[in-house]
Amino acid sequence: MKNKYGIIALILIGFQLLLFLGSWLVTAAFPEVSVRSLLSGEGFRWFVGEFVANLKTDFLIWMLLFFTTAGVFKSSGLYTLISSLLHHRHPLQHLRYRERVAIRTVLVEFILYIACFILLTCLPQPVLLSVTGSFFPSALTEGLVPSICFIFAVTSVSYGAACGIFKNLQDIYNAFANGFGLFGKFFPFYLIIVELVKSVAFIFDLF
Repeated sequence: MKNKYGIIALILIGFQLLLFLGSWLVTAAFPEVSVRSLLSGEGFRWFVGEFVANLKTDFLIWMLLFFTTAGVFKSSGLYTLISSLLHHRHPLQHLRYRERVAIRTVLVEFILYIACFILLTCLPQPVLLSVTGSFFPSALTEGLVPSICFIFAVTSVSYGAACGIFKNLQDIYNAFANGFGLFGKFFPFYLIIVELVKSVAFIFDLF
């Protein structure tokens, strides 16, 4: 469908407008119900005043990290190689010498990264666990998404540099920025959905 993203966004905006109107109608018709109206003075002040604060979620940071990581992962050629190997379109024996060297480099980096994580969580007094030694909550669980993005970014840069795809620092920087071109079209959905969810929480006093 040609306009599918625009249609989905319009539907979500329609739900937001229905929340405004519906919350006002319910509070007007049933004042004894514990529901707050978005069209009241309190509701309008909340929606305008807390708009930016509502958008500052962990998921926003995860999404930005995903965009940058996905950009370099795809631009480096590592995504294409892995996809080809998984679908048996590019046998290992047909790889160029530089590609084989790049794969070995990526594997070594990945193994070292996993080994470091294991050591930092399994040794006595592990630094990535909580002070009580539990996994959740801990630095390990809270930093899991950034850690995954980091290893994918590092291995992608290594692969692209070893294969000659990244010839200078500008190529690497552009690769990180490419992710926003690839996935930036999903960012408006984040803005709309977060405000929609926060509005529901305000109406029913779920904060």
